[in-house]
Amino acid sequence: MTGATSQGMGARPTLALCVDLDARYLDLLRREAPEADIIVCATPEALREALPTMDALIGGATLAEDEVAAAPRLRWVQATIAGVEGFPLPALAARGIVLTNASGVAAPAIAEHVLALMLAFARGLPALYRRQASGAWCDNHDEAPPTFELGGQTLGIVGLGDIGVELARRAHALGMRVRATDRDPGEAPPGVERVRPSDDLPALLAASDHCAGYVTHPGHKTVQMSHVASAGARPGRFRD
Repeated sequence: MTGATSQGMGARPTLALCVDLDARYLDLLRREAPEADIIVCATPEALREALPTMDALIGGATLAEDEVAAAPRLRWVQATIAGVEGFPLPALAARGIVLTNASGVAAPAIAEHVLALMLAFARGLPALYRRQASGAWCDNHDEAPPTFELGGQTLGIVGLGDIGVELARRAHALGMRVRATDRDPGEAPPGVERVRPSDDLPALLAASDHCAGYVTHPGHKTVQMSHVASAGARPGRFRD
C-alpha cells in the first residue's frame, strides 16, 4: 500500500479501487493515470486500511459516514453505478468531496435486456420453455402459446433517460410506435413519436401495449408506478 499519511508537496495521489477489474483494465487505468498510485481494495478490511491515505475512490457503494471521517485526504468518489442514494451524501457534502456517478454506462445492456423480455413475451417463449423442460410436445396448434409481432404495437416509456432513449431506438427499429412521459419533457429524441409531462401518465398507459418505467427518484417512482399497477391493462399487456 502506498501513500503517506499526509499529502505533502510533490506527493503522489492515491486512488483506491473497490472494483473487481480484469488485469487488462487495471493495466489500462494505470497507463491512463501514471501520476497516481492505484491500490486495489478487494475486501472491506482492505478499504478500511486504505482510508487514511487515499485521495480518490472508485466504487464505495457501501461507504459509511464513519469511513468518510477516517479518510482525511479523500477528495473524489466515483460511483460505478447510476444511483447514489446509498452513499453518505451529507458527510461527503460537508467535506466538499466530489461525488460522480456512472449514469448511462449500462443503458444499452439494460435496453437490450428489456427488449429481449418483450420478444420472449411476444413469441411465447416462457410457455415453450416450460414445455421443453417437461418434455411436453404441442400436439396441435390449439396447445401452442399465443404469439404476436411487436411491429405496429405501442411502447410507453415512463422516464426518458439514458435507458429509455436506448430502448426507444431499438423498439423503433422493430417498427414499434414509441411514446413517453418525462418530468422535464423536451424535444422527442429519434425513434420517439412524442414526449408528454409526467402528469400524462394515465393517458400513456391507456394507449400502450407495453410499458417500461425508468424513474430515478425513489419517491417519484412510487407515485408513478402506482399508476401502472392500477391502470386498466388490456389482456397481454407487458410491463417492465
